[in-house]
Amino acid sequence: KPCELVQPASGTRCTNSRTVDGEARVVGSEEKNGITKYMEDATLSTRGQALGATHDDDTNANTNANTEEKAMDIKNGDEKPRRGREEMKKSEAKRQTGPFPSLVPYDNPPVPIQHKPERGETDGLVRHMKMISDSKVDYSKDQDWEIHPFGCFDVFLLGTFALGVFISIVPLGLMIFVFLLPPTLMNYCYFKGISPGTAELDRASCGWKAHVFGQFVLSLFAQMLIFLQLMISVLLMQFIGIIYCTLTCRWAQYRRNLKHLQPYNNGPCLYSHFADCVAATGGQMVRQGYCEFIISFVMMFSVNPWVKYWLSANPYLEDLGERFITQIGPGMHDIPLKQLEFNFQKFISWTRLEPEERDKLDNDAFFCPHYPFPPRQCPAKAEDESKNRQGEGDGEYDRQYAIGMQHAMAITTFVHTTHFHCPGLPVSSISSSVKLPVYRVMLWRNNPYHIYTGYVEAGVSNGEKSTGKNDMGLEHPMWLVNGRSWSSAARAQRLSIGWIDDYFEHFIPQLNRLIRGNVTGHAVAWTAYIKDKERVEKEVAQVKAEECLKIGKPMQVRPATTMP
Repeated sequence: KPCELVQPASGTRCTNSRTVDGEARVVGSEEKNGITKYMEDATLSTRGQALGATHDDDTNANTNANTEEKAMDIKNGDEKPRRGREEMKKSEAKRQTGPFPSLVPYDNPPVPIQHKPERGETDGLVRHMKMISDSKVDYSKDQDWEIHPFGCFDVFLLGTFALGVFISIVPLGLMIFVFLLPPTLMNYCYFKGISPGTAELDRASCGWKAHVFGQFVLSLFAQMLIFLQLMISVLLMQFIGIIYCTLTCRWAQYRRNLKHLQPYNNGPCLYSHFADCVAATGGQMVRQGYCEFIISFVMMFSVNPWVKYWLSANPYLEDLGERFITQIGPGMHDIPLKQLEFNFQKFISWTRLEPEERDKLDNDAFFCPHYPFPPRQCPAKAEDESKNRQGEGDGEYDRQYAIGMQHAMAITTFVHTTHFHCPGLPVSSISSSVKLPVYRVMLWRNNPYHIYTGYVEAGVSNGEKSTGKNDMGLEHPMWLVNGRSWSSAARAQRLSIGWIDDYFEHFIPQLNRLIRGNVTGHAVAWTAYIKDKERVEKEVAQVKAEECLKIGKPMQVRPATTMP
């Protein structure tokens, strides 16, 4: 049939159209960063000026346009325009798959006997992982945990915690805020200059290396203040802890507590991974916005050490143990596993998201993790490493872990994240309900800027072992060192281990909504989210009520403000 070109209204783009029943229907499509947008079908009035043209004329016009475009490319100095377009297509295809190969189907290797620094492991951690893996425990449900009722000890613990945080913030917190403004603003501008939809940060460029050096110089005085603040906090905690431990004759219990902390000692130093910290903070800033980030970033240095060493796992005051909690979200059977895997990594690990995705992550979720991909090695060094490893990895990446960040409420945290997908040595999962692991998140004891101590994984679950429920749901098993007081373990107390269990139970449906929206559309995702939200809120309220009755403290009824 003959095809007509309809003159569009002012400010719109001219598109090919056909005349059907006296009306000209226009079908337009747009591609942005390799992802095809929805087809827009709009009806234009027949009052538009029509120019008759046959299908052959359109074909000839397109051919002439391609010839003119090629001639223009050659005139501008691009003698190989087609090669450039092919490279662009390859680049766009890579942006739709990410830098790492898929692990589907996944075959979990056994826990190794020896640790590998490339995976961010220590000898004590590997032995502990081996013990957990060999225990054959059902890790698809939370471990029962003894919690003492609220009493005078909790008043003392929370009172000294509040005093320590106040002392940490008032003298040095404001100074740190002022001296962190120039480097963080410079880092924010650098990452805003990166194109949206960029998966992997180019850390081999001279511009990046110069940027990291500039960050180090600009933040040098702030680093000294942060170190001084940490030393004051640690000395104050030890002073109060030693006095308490001596007066209550708890030194034997203190030595037993150290055994629970031993597997998580001597992790990779944050300061030796300064470039990773710059990459993580930059990626987090463009997700959250500068003003929101800078306040929580400064609070991290003042609050996190006190939550970690004094509140959640205090060896001087509490009887510590390793507590297992897990969160398995509702199943997403409507999404293929490979697309679930890709979008899971995209929201968490990509350097810059598309503007729509960034807005949804910032506005529709109250928690935002960002685990950047590990840095690549230079080609010559990678080739040498590949030869030396003898089949234990291709040596393309310097290591399989990197420093990441988490943003929650008014604080941020630093974490050490091992990527299961990163080419190299095989990485083992110790979860008994995992279908496809994606991240191993280490909360090392010597990392003062995360609020907990322990081992965490994140991936796709094969469902609860006892019931088979929640297959294809996102899972988040956590092995955390915890005390048994109400302040450090009860779900009703903010920042406790029980509280973080409920926190992630609420977050997983929001992450499901973001992932499903990219695959099936946001209308379908919203409908599923409403159902998941109602189910999770009922389950969390029931568990919290049972715990409050068990420990003898009435549950505080608060308005549900955690889920939008």
